[in-house]
Amino acid sequence: MIVVAGAALLLRHCVVADGDRATPAAATATAAGSAAPRSPRVPLLAPSTTEPGRLQPPPTTPFDGTKAHTADPCSAPIEPVIPSDFESVTVDGITVAWKAGELTGAYDLPLRPAEIARLAGAMLDEEAELTGTARRAELTIIVDATRADFLARMHAPAWVGGLYDGAAVQLYARLNEDLGVSLPALRHELMHAQLHAAVGCMPFWLNEGLAQYVEGTVPVRDWMAMLRDPEPFDLATLGAPVVFDLPQANVTRMYSVSLVMLVAVTEHGGELAVRNLVRIAASIDSARAAVELWDRVAPKTGFPALLDILARKVFGVPTGAELDAMLRGPLCCTGMRSPSDLTCHATAAHADDRAWSDASATPHGICRNKWN
Repeated sequence: MIVVAGAALLLRHCVVADGDRATPAAATATAAGSAAPRSPRVPLLAPSTTEPGRLQPPPTTPFDGTKAHTADPCSAPIEPVIPSDFESVTVDGITVAWKAGELTGAYDLPLRPAEIARLAGAMLDEEAELTGTARRAELTIIVDATRADFLARMHAPAWVGGLYDGAAVQLYARLNEDLGVSLPALRHELMHAQLHAAVGCMPFWLNEGLAQYVEGTVPVRDWMAMLRDPEPFDLATLGAPVVFDLPQANVTRMYSVSLVMLVAVTEHGGELAVRNLVRIAASIDSARAAVELWDRVAPKTGFPALLDILARKVFGVPTGAELDAMLRGPLCCTGMRSPSDLTCHATAAHADDRAWSDASATPHGICRNKWN
């Protein structure tokens, strides 16, 4: 069962990849496909250099994306440093710094920094309300002109599409998208920034799970792959506040499982369960306690139980023969931009292998002969 804020919620129904949005959006990642190892290779748990009960001081060295792919929430936030050749604008405490890029595509428009700042402020308001935390008053968003510039400046691996480094949200311009940046990536990284300031030390699964929960995409393909081929996954590997040397092959599964853990908490408690979970997380004062949070709020809830929760929530059936048969055939899914709204059902095969729309119900669904 999951226990949140003293209330037992019985689970009886229990990095931004460019391209197909089947994976998370941030520093958080973008490995495409779902042929990843089902559990991270050790050692991935971040070593704690602090005594139990004490938070780490701010880092003394610049953030290096080759070593860690998001800020350590157990370390205090630091002041942002805006590159000297970047322009900047500040609206209601949100500073957007950017370097202008060239308009090369037929759908490209200039970056809109002031509008990004206003939208980011509204997104932070929503994320503060969801988590029951005080809204972060000030934040800097730094936008590189190109993806190559971003990867080089942050020393980030190629699968990273944005990150939060403990000081600022770091993105790159996508001039063919609204306002000139990826909005899912922006939402995702803003949640990291909000949680870092309001909560502090927390486990990887909570930090990444909440960021994915709000970003506006769902890892549908990998969730189906997990249910279709339920290889073991050690949830303890997601308990550390930070993972180091994260290989691309593990990225998709780690973030997908983290989101399922969040869904498990919310399935029977809604947003109140989110706020209660964050309140419990805010009492954490060491990396060791962060590792133990899942066992505290969801005792004896392992990976098989999580898969059952996911199957019942998305397909309306438990893991087993009926689900296996559904996953082998054509499926239609709706609510694909929200983990709370996603539902899928079996359907008849289509004449070709292209995706098609199911208009027989409202909302309409997206259907495929095979989701892989």
